Amino acid sequence: MRHLRLVLLLVTLLLTSTLPLSTASEGRATTCDSVDLNAIPDPIIVDDQSCVKIALGELQPGTIVEFDVDADVNFDFLVFRNTGLPAYQNDQSYRSPTYWAEDSVFEDMVGMARWHWTVPTDEGAKNWFVILDNLDHLGDDGEGAQGGSSLQVTFDVSFPATSYWSLHDSLVQLGVNSHTKLIDENLLVLDEGTQVSIRGIPLAGNPDLFILTENQRLNYLDGSAPEFRVPGADLLQITSEGSITWTVDATHANQPLWLYADNEMGPSGGGDGSVEAIFTVIIELLPVLDATITSTSVALDVGESTTISATDTPNLSNQVDTSAYEWDLDGDGLFELTGPSTDISWQTEGTFPISLRINGVDGRTDTSTLSIGVSDQTYPIAVINGGNNIVRGFSESFTLASSSTDNFGIDREEWWADGVLVQSDSGTGNSFTYSFASGGNHSITLRAYDLANWSTDLTINVTIQDRTAPELEAITGPKEVMAGEENTWRINATDPNSPQLSWFWDFDRSIDSDGNGNTADDKQKSGDIVTWTFSEGGDYSITCTVINSEGLSSTREINVYVESQPVEKSSTMTYVYGGGIILLALTLIAGGAFFARTINQRRTHKEMMEVEAARKSAEEAEANREVGREEQLSMFQNRGSSSSGFARGGGDEMAEIAGVGSGYGAQQPIVTTTPVQSFSDSNLLSAFEEEETPVAQSEPEPKPEDISPTTTGKSSVLSSGVELPSILNQQSPEPKSEPTPTPMATEQAPQPESKSIIAEKESDPETTEVRGICNDCEQQYAVDMPVGVNQAQIICPKCGTRNIIRR
Repeated sequence: MRHLRLVLLLVTLLLTSTLPLSTASEGRATTCDSVDLNAIPDPIIVDDQSCVKIALGELQPGTIVEFDVDADVNFDFLVFRNTGLPAYQNDQSYRSPTYWAEDSVFEDMVGMARWHWTVPTDEGAKNWFVILDNLDHLGDDGEGAQGGSSLQVTFDVSFPATSYWSLHDSLVQLGVNSHTKLIDENLLVLDEGTQVSIRGIPLAGNPDLFILTENQRLNYLDGSAPEFRVPGADLLQITSEGSITWTVDATHANQPLWLYADNEMGPSGGGDGSVEAIFTVIIELLPVLDATITSTSVALDVGESTTISATDTPNLSNQVDTSAYEWDLDGDGLFELTGPSTDISWQTEGTFPISLRINGVDGRTDTSTLSIGVSDQTYPIAVINGGNNIVRGFSESFTLASSSTDNFGIDREEWWADGVLVQSDSGTGNSFTYSFASGGNHSITLRAYDLANWSTDLTINVTIQDRTAPELEAITGPKEVMAGEENTWRINATDPNSPQLSWFWDFDRSIDSDGNGNTADDKQKSGDIVTWTFSEGGDYSITCTVINSEGLSSTREINVYVESQPVEKSSTMTYVYGGGIILLALTLIAGGAFFARTINQRRTHKEMMEVEAARKSAEEAEANREVGREEQLSMFQNRGSSSSGFARGGGDEMAEIAGVGSGYGAQQPIVTTTPVQSFSDSNLLSAFEEEETPVAQSEPEPKPEDISPTTTGKSSVLSSGVELPSILNQQSPEPKSEPTPTPMATEQAPQPESKSIIAEKESDPETTEVRGICNDCEQQYAVDMPVGVNQAQIICPKCGTRNIIRR
C-alpha cells in the first residue's frame, strides 16, 4: 500500500512539472479578440494589455501572403501555426520557431510596413493565425512592445497570385555587413531574350540586389566590391519599393548567373551595410517564347528535299511544350502537321511560306514564318540508249533512243549529226535512225532541254568502215596434175569498199610452215594468178585467202590429185604379181563353193525338220480322235470269228460288248489317216555327212503263236486271258418286225474319262489284232484295229473306263 502511494505521488509531480509556470497573482490565460479576415475594421483598435487574433485559414505550402501594416504605436506582430497558438494563449513561452513563423515576426513595430511571407514548404498545409500584441505577455521573455497605450493599426492581408515563373518571393533579413545568394545558379541559365524582373520592398536598412557572372562572383567572394556586375540587372540602396526588368542578352545567355542580396559596403551607389536590412525580394522570369524554324536550305532546287525543324526554339527554362509543335506547310492558315521536324519538297518553282506555332507551358503561344524559294537549279541529263561507240558499214543504218532525266522535267530534245540538226522531238523517250555514206569517224549529239530551258549535250562516236569481206569466185586451174610439172591456178576477187586486196596461197594443208596452228594459212604464194610444182604425188588441197584493207578475209579451196612419176618394173616382179593374183582367185573360188555347199546342207536339214514336225502333229491328232461306233464294233466283231472261238453276235450285241449303245457313233464317219513317214535322227545327220553309209535294218520280232480260247457256260476268255460277257456266245435272235418308233430327243450320257493303256503290239505289222490292259481294273482284252489306224479309244468291257490303245 505504501508503494502504491509513492507511485501516485511521483505521477502527480511529473504532471504538474509540465504545466506553465506562473505566480499565484498571475495565474490567468491570454484571451485575444478575434477579427474576421473578410471584415477587418479600419483601423483596428487594440486596447492596452489586449491582443487581436486574425485567422488566415488553412494555407498550402509555398503560398505567398502580403501584409500591409500602419500602426501609430509600438506593438508586436506575431504569426503562429495552429500548433503554436495554445502556448501564447496559455501564457507560456512562445518565442520559438516551433510555435511561430520566425521570418514573418516583428516585435516592437511602429509605422508603415509592407512585406511578403511565403508559407513554409517543408511542412504540410495547416491553419495559420496573426496576433496583434499590445500587452506585456508572460511568455515574451521581456522582449518586444509591452503595451502602455491604446493601439490603432491599419491592417490588410492579401494573397498575391503566384507567377508561373516566380523564382523568389519572400522576406530577406541581412545582418550588418552580410550577403546571401537568393537563387540557385542552375535556375538562371537563361535564353537570350528572357526577361528577369527584380523587385524590392524595404522594411529596414539600405540593401542591394545584383546579378553576377561566374568570374564576377569569384571576385565578389574574394572581398572585392561588385563594381563589375551584369549591367542593368541590379537594384542598389533599396530604401523604397522599386523594381527593374532585365532582358538577357547574347553575352549572358546560356550560362549560369548568380543573384545576390547584399548588405555590405559598396558598390558605388549602393548601401553601406551599417544597419540590419530587412526587405522583401521578388524575382520573376518571363522566358522568351520564340518559335524558331530552321531549314537545311531556304533556296531549293525543284524536287529537292529540305528538313525543317523547330528544335532550335529557345527552351532553356523548359518554357515550351515540345509535344505541341504545329506546322502550316501550304500557307492556308491551317496547322496540319504536329512534330518537332519534317521533310518537305516542291515540284514547281516559287516561294513557299512555312509557319510554325509553339505553345508555352504557361499558356502563351508564338508563331513564326519562314519563306523557302524553289527554282530549277539543275541541268538536265541527256541519256542515249544504244552505246557510246557505234561501228557500222557504209550506208548501214543504226537506231538510238533517248531517256533523258531532269528534276523539273524534260521539255524537248534535239538530234544532231556531225553538227547538223536532223530531228527535234518533245519530251524524252524518242528514237533516232540515221546512216552515214562516207567512211571514217562521225558524231551524233543529243541536246536535252528542261522546263527552265536549261540544256545539256551528249555526243557519241559513230565509226563507218568496210564491214564486208571480199567476194571470191571459184579457183580455176587443173585438178589432176603430174608430179614435177608446173601448173597455174587463178582466182577472181572483188570488194567495192576496199580497192586494196591481198592474195595468199597455201598448197599443202598437211604442213604448218608458219607454226601458228593453222595449216591453211601458210603464205607460200601471193597474187591472183600463181604457178606451183608438186614434187610428190598424192591428194592436195590448195587454199587461197583474200584480205581487204579492214582485215576481213574470204577463202576458197580446190582439191588437186597429183600423180607420181611412172617407175620401171622388172620381169621377176611381174611373175610374182601374176602368181599372187591366180592364187587369190583360186582361194575365192574354193571359198565360194564351200559356202554354197554349207547353205545347201542347212536348207535340206530345215526341210527334213519341217516334215518331222508335220508327222508328229498328225500322230497327236490321231491319238486324240474319238473312235467311232463302227470302228469299235468291227474290233470286237473280229474277235468273234471261228479262229478266236467267239460266236459273232449282232450289231447291238457288239455295241453292248464295246460299251456303247446302239446309237453311239451312228452319225460319225470313220476317220482314216495316211501314215506320215518318220525320219530318224540318224537320217537327219546323214544329210550333213559327205559320204553315205549304209543304214542297218532292224529285224521284225517273231509273231507269237495264237492260243485258242476255252469257252464256259456264261463267258468266254480270250487267249490273252480276257474274260468276255456270255452274251457273245448266244445265238442271234430272229429279227422281228416292229413299228418304226417316233424319234425322240435323248439325253447323252456323260462320257467316262479317257485313260491311256499299254497295248501289246503284234509282231506282224499287217495283223489287225491289238491287245491291251485296262489301267483301272487291269482287265486284258484284244481288239481288231484296221490297217492304217495306229491308236484308238476303247471302253473297257469290264469296268467301262475309256482307254486309249496304240499298236
